[in-house]
Amino acid sequence: MGTGEVVALAAALSLSITKAIDTVRNAVDPTGVMVPKVVWNVLAIVLAVGGCLIWSVNAFEALGASGELQSTAGEVLTGFTLMGGAGLFHELMDLFSSKAKEAYPPSVELLEEEVVEEVARRPKNPGR
Repeated sequence: MGTGEVVALAAALSLSITKAIDTVRNAVDPTGVMVPKVVWNVLAIVLAVGGCLIWSVNAFEALGASGELQSTAGEVLTGFTLMGGAGLFHELMDLFSSKAKEAYPPSVELLEEEVVEEVARRPKNPGR
């Protein structure tokens, strides 16, 4: 496997880790206030390093490294590398999202429509 292929695979795995963590975060803590951020960092470590150990993913061995990097140490280091890439992807997507929100803020009409729809969904006589 060539260097370009290893980098492409690492990028794909890092992005997958990012989206997996985002999915869990959105399901468990959609407001982002109940669970400390460190929990998501630990989850990234567990997913990345654990996945590399379980499936014997070793980017350093694929690149022709010798010695200790051909063993479990290489798998662990690969996991931490993937975790770092996942963090980079998370920050980039967060930046893109904030720039998109700045460029296209929700219109007042849209917000008014949401309020009208919410009021229409409420029971007519909740106390009776």
